[in-house]
Amino acid sequence: DNALVVFVDNLGGKFFRSRSGLDTAARTEVDVWSARTVTAATAVLLGVSPPVTIDSATAEKLDDLLRPDPFVRPQSVFSLLLSGASRDVLSANGTAFSSAGIDNFQWRNLVVDASTEHKGTQQEMGSHLLRLLSAIPKTAGEEVRVLHVGCQDASECGAKCMDEALLSVAESAGGQYKPDSEAGKGVLTVNFPEGGFIELDMKKTADSELLTELVCLHRSIEQLVKRQQESPLSASDQPELIISTMSASEELWQDSDSVRAANVGRFLFSCLAQELKKYLLGYDGKATVQIAFLGDNAGDMHGKSMNAIQDLRRELLRGYPADVIAATMLVRRAVAWTTGIIVLIGVLLGLCCLCYMPTTRDSLLYSGAKLD
Repeated sequence: DNALVVFVDNLGGKFFRSRSGLDTAARTEVDVWSARTVTAATAVLLGVSPPVTIDSATAEKLDDLLRPDPFVRPQSVFSLLLSGASRDVLSANGTAFSSAGIDNFQWRNLVVDASTEHKGTQQEMGSHLLRLLSAIPKTAGEEVRVLHVGCQDASECGAKCMDEALLSVAESAGGQYKPDSEAGKGVLTVNFPEGGFIELDMKKTADSELLTELVCLHRSIEQLVKRQQESPLSASDQPELIISTMSASEELWQDSDSVRAANVGRFLFSCLAQELKKYLLGYDGKATVQIAFLGDNAGDMHGKSMNAIQDLRRELLRGYPADVIAATMLVRRAVAWTTGIIVLIGVLLGLCCLCYMPTTRDSLLYSGAKLD
């Protein structure tokens, strides 16, 4: 019951309908979403066929969120799955988005859809959502490029690189990072404007895991923005789905020290808001973000996100309805072949007409003209 998904529009607010705020109570069933509905919304945003069946109830929910113009769609969707964070954590720290200048966001309740083949608990919902999202490019006929970002790049970042990245993360959160004599083992401190502070020590396992995940997210977004600046996405390019997971903060939120746990949430949301704003600005109005807060004990998804894209896709698609994928691909290929054959016949007929067209003066074509 604590899980929810937050949809963050670009800074211009052109992809989602105007309905923002965290204080709005759930009005109707359109506010209750499952992993399948989130996946359908993601696919529609990317302009491809969803890997799930859309019934009338799902269509109503999508219509409540998405703008009706099918030609106004983002070129990039960043999907972040965050375990350990619940509705209470989001409600207490949602102002971090507004403080960062992100005003166009709205949320939906996220529940387990017991009517589908997935009859697990909330603990398995993160893996189920990850599996469905990774199935999108397969059913879309590879029309979507999927990027799994996160701590698979951590091995490339040595201790010195870690210190530099932590300095940047601390600065974005309004804090400071004090390096230790041992590289990569310093202390990050943030004093909050409204009072209170948080101190995270890289020598402590739980603190180190959280900061490492933030560094991974920071570096990944930096690389994405750099690539976008060097080679901007155009309307003719494949839309991209960027998937990332975070779970290291779960242990800190469950800390017996409630004050420290609350400050961890404030720090994390401040960092997330700054990094996501950097991503949205870097894509210049062509991107949007969705964050799934999977509640307490949502399970460890970190290992799956570290696999290579093809390995992850093969693993997650195991057991996915093969007949649906085969039928979708068959229809697409049939349409492509039929269109190609019609075009070829038209070209051949045109060539025949040109080759055998009479050129005498008394022909119908030249009846009113003189040949030199």
